[in-house]
Amino acid sequence: MPSKDKATTSSIARLAARGREVDPLVAKFREEIILHPHFQDGMDELAERIQYGNKQSITAVIGPTSIGKTAMIDEFSHEFSEAMAGVPEENRTRLLTLELAAPEAGPFKWKDDLYIPALEALEEPCADWKIDVNEVRERFNSGDCHPAFSTQKLHVPEYRNLFFKAVDRAKVLAVLFDEADHLRRPTSDSGIFQNYDSLKSRSNTCSAHFALFGTVLLTDIFKQNGQISKRIYPIWQTPYSIKEMRHFCSGLLSIEEKSPVKLNFSIVQKQNELFSDSLGYLGLAHEQFDRAIVRAIDRGQKHLSWTDMTRERLHTSQLEGILNDTIQFMKVMKELDESLKEKRRIFFGSAEAQSTPETPPSAVVKAPFKAKLKRETLGP
Repeated sequence: MPSKDKATTSSIARLAARGREVDPLVAKFREEIILHPHFQDGMDELAERIQYGNKQSITAVIGPTSIGKTAMIDEFSHEFSEAMAGVPEENRTRLLTLELAAPEAGPFKWKDDLYIPALEALEEPCADWKIDVNEVRERFNSGDCHPAFSTQKLHVPEYRNLFFKAVDRAKVLAVLFDEADHLRRPTSDSGIFQNYDSLKSRSNTCSAHFALFGTVLLTDIFKQNGQISKRIYPIWQTPYSIKEMRHFCSGLLSIEEKSPVKLNFSIVQKQNELFSDSLGYLGLAHEQFDRAIVRAIDRGQKHLSWTDMTRERLHTSQLEGILNDTIQFMKVMKELDESLKEKRRIFFGSAEAQSTPETPPSAVVKAPFKAKLKRETLGP
């Protein structure tokens, strides 16, 4: 059997004594958001779209898994709240953040997945039951002071009206939807895109800006009619490329600055290895440092070695899954670009052909390959 001293310092003993509680230094490190260039640029662009979007009433923040979309929502909301503290109370606005339910919850329902959670977050009264004002007035006039509540629940149109009124009353500047891919949950046999059209209609009548945060699946929203796609502005969040190593390294140096344990290796000298370990995702690099720091603090180490970092690399199976998701994201971006180029070629080629006068029969040269070929009109 192990000695008593060894037992009290084992990992299992620490788990039993502390549960999921972590060292305060680790907790502080985890709370620190690394404002690297891609992350900051995305937040700035979102703020500009909310402020100046005008008829583009929806913004879609699209990026692969692990890019930091949820962290962006949290930091954006945090900075907005801090800035709003300096605004006179009568002029203050707010943000509303919602996380949509996962696909296994079944078909997307506006009432259960949006209206009720939003009304609860806004602490809106009467979210569940109607109040018959006329009946209340009649009872009070007759001397009956007991309030009259209808047992009939609200219907979706009534929830929608209540939601819009609550948003206006609370001065909500923007509604941020995390996991917005789940809007794709089918609502009928007609397809998965019905919710996008409904969201566009609702955004037109809502004073707040809608911001959707999701993966590459959100690009489906641009495959609808022009009326929908022209109202949506995309913000692409991508991992760093090799060409952006300087910006990636600046993020790593920010992580080093916030680390509670000093490093005994050079970030600049190891930047290529750290880039390879994290596939260009600064969030994954931050998590690698987190795991190494936890182990170092538990062992009482005063410095973090490169050996500690290599020990905390992601497993190849994890890297494969992240790479597959990243490649799919890049593939969709490339396909969208190529599709647009092809459609522009067809469109402008067709317009050019229609504007070019036909060669009169008398001017046709009989010699083969000498005549100017007539360009056929290309259809969509």
